[in-house]
Amino acid sequence: MTTDTMLEIISIIGGGTWGLSLGRYYHRLGWLRALYTSYNDTYNSIRYQGATSRLEGIDFPPDFPITQNIREPLQASNILIASTLKALSGHLQRLAPYYLGQNVLLCCKGQDHETFALPHEIAAQYLPEEKIFLLSGPSFAADLAEERVVAVCLAGKNIAQTIELAQHLNTTHLRLYATDDRIGVALGGAYKNVLAIAAGIGYGLKIGASAEAALVTRGLVELRALCVSLGGAKLTVLGLSGLGDLILTCGNTQSRNFCLGAALGQGQKIADALAQLGAVAEGYSTAKSLPQLISRPNLELPICQTVYHVLYESLAPDTALNNLINRPGGKIE
Repeated sequence: MTTDTMLEIISIIGGGTWGLSLGRYYHRLGWLRALYTSYNDTYNSIRYQGATSRLEGIDFPPDFPITQNIREPLQASNILIASTLKALSGHLQRLAPYYLGQNVLLCCKGQDHETFALPHEIAAQYLPEEKIFLLSGPSFAADLAEERVVAVCLAGKNIAQTIELAQHLNTTHLRLYATDDRIGVALGGAYKNVLAIAAGIGYGLKIGASAEAALVTRGLVELRALCVSLGGAKLTVLGLSGLGDLILTCGNTQSRNFCLGAALGQGQKIADALAQLGAVAEGYSTAKSLPQLISRPNLELPICQTVYHVLYESLAPDTALNNLINRPGGKIE
């Protein structure tokens, strides 16, 4: 399937903040065929009021093509799924019976804590491998919605095909860089959220700017070790989906994961912090995979492991910090 056979380039599945931001941006370019959402409130508010609380301060024009018919997005040559990892399988199940061979770009970040599958591995149960791409990197929805420049990476199985697609979809405000390391990109997108929780905890505990910098830097080392252990490329971690996303999320209150950590560092209980957040913090679910990962030979993830203990074993944040500080020194950097 090529764009020559279709008028519009992009359709979007997912009515969260990132999906809506992408949809509004592509609609302004004249590229958007349809945006599918399962949220009745989002559909009705955009369809009849031209606005939604999911993306405050942003207006949607009367002709914005929002829909609750899953078949309408199939009229574009590229389908972008912007959802939580938990919702990904459901979207794919609804999409698969009508799938016509389009490129499918996944914006999901995380790792299934039961099967340990990454987003592209989940999608491969429903779609051809060569048609599955990951779109990941430092990207807040508000920035794209207000047409500020965002740069992300596009990861596919075949590098030549991925480069061609990245060139085709590259725009003035959304720059795409190509890679064939889907594992590295997926792990960067998943575990930067866990590290953002750690950074938020440090911020909440007021550990100071120097210690915060050290925490994020050593977190990057853990991300590199994890990536290599699971088959990703070491250099991918230094790119947009690794270091880029860490810089964005480990010190910014627009990051839900950072805010969750900050609330815990300030003494809130996990249930209260999650309720106050009012949105999904993917790092919370991703961290559930850590006990299985930590059991791998020669893989040390002390910061990530500490986050798991805080989230799921009621370890007090100040105790967690002391445990990290009192680890043996003299490690080779």
